[in-house]
Amino acid sequence: PYLSNNHGGPRMHMNLEDFVLYSTGRRNAAFQGIMNFFRTSDKCKARLHFGKAGWIEHGQCFDGATEYPDSWCDFGCAAHELDPTRKFESTVDFWQFTARRDGKDHDILTPRGHHACCTRHGFKHDKCQCVPRKPCSSA
Repeated sequence: PYLSNNHGGPRMHMNLEDFVLYSTGRRNAAFQGIMNFFRTSDKCKARLHFGKAGWIEHGQCFDGATEYPDSWCDFGCAAHELDPTRKFESTVDFWQFTARRDGKDHDILTPRGHHACCTRHGFKHDKCQCVPRKPCSSA
């Protein structure tokens, strides 16, 4: 359930393609505006499909801890368990898992961070807090 687009309540599923961009090579401001509305509207609460388009523009400042507050760091713990050497790490920095324990922030994809805030059963919710990513600016 960690990455289910429906986790945390009803959600709008969004998989839109920008055919103006594909056919002309020009940025489609209207399309980007509607994508932004769906993503930021409290009524829609839309989430991007993990395997589809949109991540480069709309995922630049993706904050998993905010979008998946009850399960994001559990997923980070599972990611470290399954790939402790980070062989399958992405070249982009969308996937950030930061936890706070005793006032100190830990990257739970590192052995030290994993030890501080994870068990083989998931995130130590009783000892650590999953924290939002630091602010970033998209291009």
